[in-house]
Amino acid sequence: MRIYEASFNVLKKILKEKEPFNSALKIVNGKYKKDEISIIANLTGLFLRNYYAIKAISNVIFKIDDVEPLIYTGIVYANNSFKKYFDEKESFDFLIKKLALYQIKVDDEQKNKFKEATLSKKEYLAKNVKSKDYSTLSAITNIPDWIIKMLFKQYDKSMAFPVINSLVRMPKQFAVRLNAVEANQDGLKSYNKVDGDLFEYTSKTSIRKDALVRDIAMFPIQKAEYDMVKYLPALENSNILCYFEDKNAAFIALINKYLPSNKLTLATSNQKNYPDLFTRINKLALENLTIIESNEEDLITNISEKQDLCVYIPKSSNFELLRRNPEYGILFDNHTLDGIIAKQEEELNDIVGHLNVGGYLCYAVPTFDIKETLVQMKKFLDTHKNFSLVKEITSFPNEKGNSLYYFALVKKEK
Repeated sequence: MRIYEASFNVLKKILKEKEPFNSALKIVNGKYKKDEISIIANLTGLFLRNYYAIKAISNVIFKIDDVEPLIYTGIVYANNSFKKYFDEKESFDFLIKKLALYQIKVDDEQKNKFKEATLSKKEYLAKNVKSKDYSTLSAITNIPDWIIKMLFKQYDKSMAFPVINSLVRMPKQFAVRLNAVEANQDGLKSYNKVDGDLFEYTSKTSIRKDALVRDIAMFPIQKAEYDMVKYLPALENSNILCYFEDKNAAFIALINKYLPSNKLTLATSNQKNYPDLFTRINKLALENLTIIESNEEDLITNISEKQDLCVYIPKSSNFELLRRNPEYGILFDNHTLDGIIAKQEEELNDIVGHLNVGGYLCYAVPTFDIKETLVQMKKFLDTHKNFSLVKEITSFPNEKGNSLYYFALVKKEK
């Protein structure tokens, strides 16, 4: 069962060493055949997409709380319940031997319960994982119970349930075309033009595997990111600053909108995490574009001139990633939220002094946590009476735009 052992090592790297899925999967490169790596990726992906169900089932049947026996149980569950790459009986025998290493004995009753759980996850969870909190819904949807609780606390049921249901489905795939690059028209056959330089990706495969995306001619983007840029003011001969903490394709839409007639500065602390991206953009030598490496604390010290527009996309809870990266919700430490929100507020307050009168500030975060969205902006406007709200939109993944995103545009009046 070398595939199971490889899957175990990948998942151990994710759950114990907090490595992202794609990074952890690299440990099998060069050691396994292509079809074996595909199986490992599928089994580990299924484990992560069913993590809270596996955790609940393992606890009810085998009284498992520790990570390593949980991983072995989940790998076999993923195989027996979904893909069936390997014989079910042999797989369960493998599991019994592995659990024995952790002093966990398995009897016939537990074996039958495990079989029942693999046949129908929802029915088994509804019958055996009953609680007064949100753990059953968490196990069914694979969304952390504290996030579900947040949704029900901050929104009513009529909004919370559709958002939860949409978070378990992959979003529509959109891309923005970098106008400075001449795209292969044959490659555009996988796209339908939606508006301007926004395209919907029509292929069922991941957009990140598309040739135009790999060539940096098209960039994956949320529709709400694109719409945000559409609402930004038309400017000429102006200074524009965009800071983004996480990779965000909105800056490509900004390049298309504002260059070369304005001076645009892109700043991020994560340029080193996207070397191919920035290397290729730098090679384009776009007129009036400057790219700087800067964290949030040092952002303003790197800008000598006052700006006419600042687009601030800071580190956030980024719950949009729940739909794309199943490990995100598992690894996210909710105890860091207060610090994240405080940092957003601090930087918003710092940026305002570096805006020209009549200038604009755009604040954007891909989350539904109102403490980072509506409440954050209300606090800002209450503190800065010389600013007025121009536009404020919260996009939810269950709506037409299929995006989880918030942005507010404010203007410095005096």
